[in-house]
Amino acid sequence: MRILQRQKRARRINKSLEQIADELEESVEDIHPIYDIVKKHAPEYDADTITTEVLEARENEKV
Repeated sequence: MRILQRQKRARRINKSLEQIADELEESVEDIHPIYDIVKKHAPEYDADTITTEVLEARENEKV
């Protein structure tokens, strides 16, 4: 999950959602859900917990 790792690093240095989207060459709409989950888990940024929550959120979107 390249996006997750980059978002975690970017959040640590207080980049905005728009800056992160631009650097990842992704749309704000696509990364916004991940951004919110990463932000919710600050300052620990436990990758396993965040990954699980992101995957669950994506699975719920399919339903």
